[in-house]
Amino acid sequence: MDKSTGTCNKRFAAAGISQTIEMRRKYRELMVTTPGLNESIGGAILYNETMRQQTKDGVPMANVLKKDAIMPGIKVDMGAKPMAGFTHEKVTEALMDCVKV
Repeated sequence: MDKSTGTCNKRFAAAGISQTIEMRRKYRELMVTTPGLNESIGGAILYNETMRQQTKDGVPMANVLKKDAIMPGIKVDMGAKPMAGFTHEKVTEALMDCVKV
């Protein structure tokens, strides 16, 4: 669930789905409300946008997960970037403004 807006929109475009915040919300709501989801996972990494989204009933996505004993977390990197000096390798960069030092 940590797909960025750009990645999510790219996948939606390929499937012929409108690339709107409402469609991303519906997509994420479908995931967090999947019956029995907590039987398979104990945690979910959420993208910044997802942490602020609510279901159509006004319940924050993170609260839906917590209600089902799934620990929500937030993505703390800026995505994979080429690793200096290593062809074909990637590394992530932390979101330093979100990390308390």
